[in-house]
Amino acid sequence: GIPTLFLSIFLLSACDAPPKVEQAKPVGVIHRLIGSAELILPNQKTPAQTGAVVLQRHRIRTGPNSTAVVQFGQNGTAVEVQANSDFSIHEFNQQLQSFELHSGNLWLKAAGAPGREIKLKSPTAIAAVRGTKFYTFHFQDPRGREIHGTCHCEGQVDYNTIGSDYHASHAQDTVVMNVDSRTIVFSPAESAQLSAWSGHRHSDLPDSELGPPKQKINPKNMQQIYALIEHKLAQQE
Repeated sequence: GIPTLFLSIFLLSACDAPPKVEQAKPVGVIHRLIGSAELILPNQKTPAQTGAVVLQRHRIRTGPNSTAVVQFGQNGTAVEVQANSDFSIHEFNQQLQSFELHSGNLWLKAAGAPGREIKLKSPTAIAAVRGTKFYTFHFQDPRGREIHGTCHCEGQVDYNTIGSDYHASHAQDTVVMNVDSRTIVFSPAESAQLSAWSGHRHSDLPDSELGPPKQKINPKNMQQIYALIEHKLAQQE
């Protein structure tokens, strides 16, 4: 048999061996970067730069007046992480692409495939899609309320709010907002009347791969949006 001394040394060595650390796999690249951003892993933070490899479990934080476009594979899913935003990649494989927007604005163009699910969790909702494009945004109204919304730019989006029982599948050109744990929906006809969403001009860049640049929204347009939000909330009372 194995000598007792040798067996004891072997067992002690096995106990002292460091645990295997799961290596985060490369899933994409920083395709474009305007301004500054950070790539964050546990106990590691590095400045982002164009061409930098993005790993599963990476967290991307952009600075003021900064935009990062991440491309996941050739002709794959792409995201535009806009200024002062915080975005994470949770899972990325053949069956599931799972992302989270902790804060800020994000435009996502999903490259679907048979059997693949793409999910984006935001502070107020989870959007599940198959081959579509949508814009997730945040702003504060004059009453100081935090308003989170999603513009469904292309295709169907399966939408669930967090902390309430709202669940629906929305068609292209629909805008959904969450205000004080309440969900309001703007139909495609209503959305078309709002300059903030007409034409799906959501990019912070003049020539983004995802679509055209944002239009400047004047105070009159914002008042129109606030009035519509109040009208929608009143309809629920």
